[in-house]
Parts: sequence; structure tokens; C-alpha cells
Amino acid sequence: MKKLILVVLIHLNLFAWGQKEIKTINHVPLAALRARINTYVEQYDIPAMSVAFIHKGTVTFVHSGNTNGDAGVPINEHSVFQIASLSKTLTAIIANKMLAEGKLDLTTSISEYLPEQVADKTKSKVAHITIADLLYHRSGFPHDGPSLPPTPNGAPQKELYTKALLLNDLVLIELDAEAKKHFSYSNYGYALLGFLMEQVSGKTYRNLLAEYVLNPYGLEHTTTLEKYVSRESLVIPYAPHKRSLALQPWVTGTTVASGGVFSSIRDLSRLMLLQLEAYTTYDSDGTISPLVLTHHKQVVSGRLEYGFGMFESIKGRTEPQIRTLGHGGDLDGYGSHYDFYPELNLGLIMLTASGGKDFIAFHSELERFLLGLPPLVEIVLSKKQLKKYRGSYEFDTGQRIHVKQKGTALLSSGKGIPTLGLHPLSKSNFFLKEFDARYEFKFDALGAVTKLVYVQYGKEFELKKVR
Repeated sequence: MKKLILVVLIHLNLFAWGQKEIKTINHVPLAALRARINTYVEQYDIPAMSVAFIHKGTVTFVHSGNTNGDAGVPINEHSVFQIASLSKTLTAIIANKMLAEGKLDLTTSISEYLPEQVADKTKSKVAHITIADLLYHRSGFPHDGPSLPPTPNGAPQKELYTKALLLNDLVLIELDAEAKKHFSYSNYGYALLGFLMEQVSGKTYRNLLAEYVLNPYGLEHTTTLEKYVSRESLVIPYAPHKRSLALQPWVTGTTVASGGVFSSIRDLSRLMLLQLEAYTTYDSDGTISPLVLTHHKQVVSGRLEYGFGMFESIKGRTEPQIRTLGHGGDLDGYGSHYDFYPELNLGLIMLTASGGKDFIAFHSELERFLLGLPPLVEIVLSKKQLKKYRGSYEFDTGQRIHVKQKGTALLSSGKGIPTLGLHPLSKSNFFLKEFDARYEFKFDALGAVTKLVYVQYGKEFELKKVR
């Protein structure tokens, strides 16, 4: 059984830390928050986890486990995790500063920043794509480059995704012609953005990160490569599907800008304190700091929007509704969540050595509890009752969602959509644990399902049952 180590700290100012006893966070008892974390850690055998609660300038840490299973040292606020796609937030801060300096321009074609050795034909192919398109995930690039080194069965990436591979993929990739009209998340796009920032500046991504983020904001345990992390501080990842199986940090290369940065929860807490301060000022008088990443944003779906390396959404379906900003990440081992709520002067950071769907679902549960939102209470339906929901449901676009039954579980999947569990709130209303989405099944007079209303971040889609 793992023991939680609780470290309670008060943030005196942006450059000093001291101790103070904390009993509640946003009116929620700290003991209740800690109990939920402890239950999750024990239930899912989590090898290491670090959580930070930030409220009105005070940072409270809760740590669990060791840096390397039973052989490591206890986790503390300086322990270093790979933060996966949360790296995009740091990349966006660099881009924001380079935009302010005139080194990048939102409306300039990325072809203008590509090196001379890139063929004119390739430059012409991407001429319509701008820096803004990369930041917004609307470039038409795929999720990953086709030459990305393989990661079979959830294994970490062990080979560099080099600049040569990145540029070769620029030739190989077939662009989505409709990309300008919609959000399409792309690790490749942010990797390319990091490469272009290197081209413009003549500096490595590591040096840009130090110049524009680490040094100005006092982040002492954030870096780009495993070799720069001390053996005592590095947290070893474990496979989410087999938590006794130790993995290794990902070797990223150019994808460091999209998902390879290493950091500690103390560094991320310092950054969040500064972002909360920056958003308070921005909301008050409109002053735009490089840490304000959603002053330009586009709709993803319903109440979910994306700025530069950061999501913005509204939590809660009825009053009070809470503005939420943040990003998360998963590397088939490491997992991260970074969320803050400016109107509440509140933040939540979670880092783990073993992520996956369970971690994502627990983040949603803990966040709702912290925000005082009503819990989603799952009911039990029999195998016979679940049978009626099975089938295929079709959007107006022709895309389909397939609902299948596996024992007492109901699962949803589709083309380009991961398999996710549907959890019943009632006989007609189901929810997802991973993000804000509901499935509302409609019945005819005989009790047969005729259609599905899918609600994602407040936006409704009506799907007809096709089989």
C-alpha cells in the first residue's frame, strides 16, 4: 500500500515559498481531496503521482509514490516528469514572445520560414498555411508525421524524430483540404512550429525555452532532454495497461516542442501562479502578456475553444458556470493535466508516472469535486437493458458512432474516435468520464431506440440510428 506524503506550502510572492497549514481549498476540505487521491492511487496501483492545488496565491502539494517504484526516492515537488502535450503550452509562450518581437508573423505563410533546401514544390504545397494555422491546429497536417518512429503496444519512442524526417514528412503528407474550416489536433504541426522557430532565431529549441520561458519565469527543473535531469529527480514511467512494467522517457527529437519537455510540479505551479496573475490583469484592463494564450482563439466544439497551446472552456451545465483554461498530455506512461480558473483564482495540476484513460477520468472527477460541481452518479443497468442501445448512429456528415456491448459495459467508437465507455446516469442519459460529453438516447412508443443526441461541450448533434 502506498503512503501519501503531504507537503503544504504557501506562496508568499512570486519568488519565495514558505509553510502554512491549509485546511480547505475553494471551500473543499483538503482532507477530502487527499482521500480521493489516495483512493485512486491504491485502486489503480499508481506508482507515482504529484498534485498541486493553487488557490489565491497558495500552493498545496500532495505527492504519492517513489521516483522509480520501490527502488526510487519519495516523490517531492522537485521530481521531474515528462509532461507530454502540455509542452505545447510552453511552445506557445515562446511563439507569443517571438510574435511580439516581430520574429514571427501570424499571417505569414510557413513556406517563408522553411530552409532553402526544401523544394519549391513542397513550399508551394504548404504556401496557404500560416503560423496562426499551426498554433490553432487548423493546418491540415495529420496528428503525427508518417515517419515518426514506431511505438508498438504502448512502448515509448526510442529513436529521434530528426529534422530530416520532419522535412521529409512535409513532402509525404497529404493535407486535409478542409482544414481551414475546423480544428484538427496535430502533434506534427507543433513540431514543425518548433523547427520554424529554430530557423528564424538560429537557436535550438532548448535555448529558446530557456530564453523565453525558464529564465524569465524562474523555472529551475524544466528541460528538453532526459540527460539534463538528475537520476534522483527523474520519475520513471510505467505502462498504464500493466503498472508493474517500467518503461523509459520518450526520445523525441523535433517533437520535443509538441510533447517532449520535462518539468516538475513546482515549476508548473510557479508558471500557473504567473498565468493567473496575467489573466487577472487581462480580464481587468485588456493588457496582453505573453502568458495570455487565449486572446486569439477559435471554436473547437460548443463551449470548447483553442487559443495558442491552450484550451478554454466552460465547466458546468447550469449556474454557476466556470471558465477553465489549460492543457493536458499523455505519453503511454506519463500523464499531465494543467488547469486554472481565473474567476476563482484557482488552479489544479496533476502529474503521473502512469497515465491512460483511468487518469483522465480521475482528473475529471477530482476537478468537479474541487469546483463544487455536482457529482456524476452512475447507475447500474443489466445486460438485458444495455442490449437495446447497441447499433450504429450517423451524423449529418455521414460519420458514424458505433455503440457496442461488452458484458455489463457499453462502449462507443468510430473512425478516428477512440473506444470509450458510456456510463449511465439514467435509462436514457449516459456520460463520458474522459471529457464533457453526453449520449441521450431517444425511444419510440415501443421502447426501441430511434436516434441519439450527442452533446459535446454544450453543442448538440442529432444522430439517426442506421442499424
